[in-house]
Amino acid sequence: MSEKDDIYRRARRVTTPFVFDAAVARVFDDMIARSVPGYGEVIMATGLLAAEHIRPGGNCYDLGCAVGASAAAMLRAIWQPDVRVIAVDNAPAMVARCRRRLGALDGAGRARCVCA
Repeated sequence: MSEKDDIYRRARRVTTPFVFDAAVARVFDDMIARSVPGYGEVIMATGLLAAEHIRPGGNCYDLGCAVGASAAAMLRAIWQPDVRVIAVDNAPAMVARCRRRLGALDGAGRARCVCA
């Protein structure tokens, strides 16, 4: 779902503050996987832990969801049809990518993305 991250490969005259904009959202999966050792395992474990501990009718929250990797892992792992996954981030570009990711997985309407 993510493109290869080369945002900082080019030399820049002016250094601007890092922001979670559309350019970062587009490459975030690659960026985070290369920056955080064991990231893929943490995401997988998040889904498994959520599935193990969620109660019927409950909600799972992914706070600071970025592009929705943890929320997607929860959707894949939780089999109860009445459990909801709510993904929350304050960066509109990240939430837009999250919506696309979860929309591709969520035919039953169990997921919601919130920009807040």
